[in-house]
Amino acid sequence: MTYFGGTPVIAGYPNEVESVAAGAIFFLSDNDAGGADLYTVPLAGAASPRAASKVMDRVFGFQLREDKARLLVARSDGLLFYAQLAAGALPALTPIATGGPQGDPIYSFYNGVGTSFGFTPDCDHAYLVRDQTQIYDGGLYYQGVLQSIDLASAARTNWGRITWDSLGTVTAGFIANATVAAIVDNIPGKPRTTRSCSTASWIPAIPSARTGSICLSPGTPRPRHPRPSVSTTSRR
Repeated sequence: MTYFGGTPVIAGYPNEVESVAAGAIFFLSDNDAGGADLYTVPLAGAASPRAASKVMDRVFGFQLREDKARLLVARSDGLLFYAQLAAGALPALTPIATGGPQGDPIYSFYNGVGTSFGFTPDCDHAYLVRDQTQIYDGGLYYQGVLQSIDLASAARTNWGRITWDSLGTVTAGFIANATVAAIVDNIPGKPRTTRSCSTASWIPAIPSARTGSICLSPGTPRPRHPRPSVSTTSRR
């Protein structure tokens, strides 16, 4: 297993997780090519030592929710995978989104991008910040488009642009079964210390036949940057 410092979990970025639902431990381990692979090893069994099995190679990171036995894996090429966990079985990972974080795991506190994917509080949706870029304005920030994915239907909702500090966590929150999101972003033309906090509602969603993504209903107020918004405030 590979991790940084005194704990295998840094700023919401896990490197090792024990799952009762899966009856296994999941962990990252460096490979000879310089990246990291995701492995699992059973918590119970007669063999000693117990053999680990590879879940996926060239992984950027993973997130696991024990309450609903669900696993997300971000691969280093930007693909996001999802699996429902079952005791004693390898996860059957299915790709659900593209354009996510790329590269190898970042085993340090400078890993704000490590929280750019995960589960919403209800755990019935995943979120992903797509098409990420870095910006520098007296400090290093990440920017991208926030997307949520319904894990039952695979429907996707694009919520607009988000900006967060490289040392912090993603500045977005979901409520009401991921039908409402609060998002923090930089205000165009303003200093980096001025941010906007917008809320967007899914009322109702309209599937796009071309992309399969979901947009908000027509007529929803929008600020200057592309985000459906019903209220906007600024703060320093």
